[in-house]
Amino acid sequence: MTVVLLAPNPPDPRGPTGARCYAHLIRQLVRRGHRVRYIVCGRAAARDLSAAAAFVGGPRDAFSLRAVEPEVGPAWRRRLRSMAWPNRPPAGCPVHAAVDHAVGEGCDVLHVEESAGWYGTRRDRALLSVQSINGIDLAGQYPWKGLSAWKEAVQSRRQETR
Repeated sequence: MTVVLLAPNPPDPRGPTGARCYAHLIRQLVRRGHRVRYIVCGRAAARDLSAAAAFVGGPRDAFSLRAVEPEVGPAWRRRLRSMAWPNRPPAGCPVHAAVDHAVGEGCDVLHVEESAGWYGTRRDRALLSVQSINGIDLAGQYPWKGLSAWKEAVQSRRQETR
């Protein structure tokens, strides 16, 4: 089985919670004979990537780790794009191209963390990992006040529905 994982942090047994969980999960998957393609959506130091690869171990073709930075541009343009199209990556985005390439090589499961969830939309066999759903977690709270809170509520509701 081949698994493609897309997450914001490299797998690290001493890193943030998600990175620790994925480090041990990937290590066990590789030990059991599965192939894992891990794509870090964001900036990562070369020493972090090499430490993660050393921790996972296993045969050379069983685990690959790659860091890809998302498209950078003016903040106002990114915010406007995310309000208009919350689940669509920008055209020519390097992360989207990396996911397309990894899935094109063949994969059984595409596992996407919630912060990079829109890179995995419109794909067969895609799993989106969500740790919290605002519609449930904030049910019964006071109504949203202010423009930024209203915008966040609209985007959250739209993404949860999708």
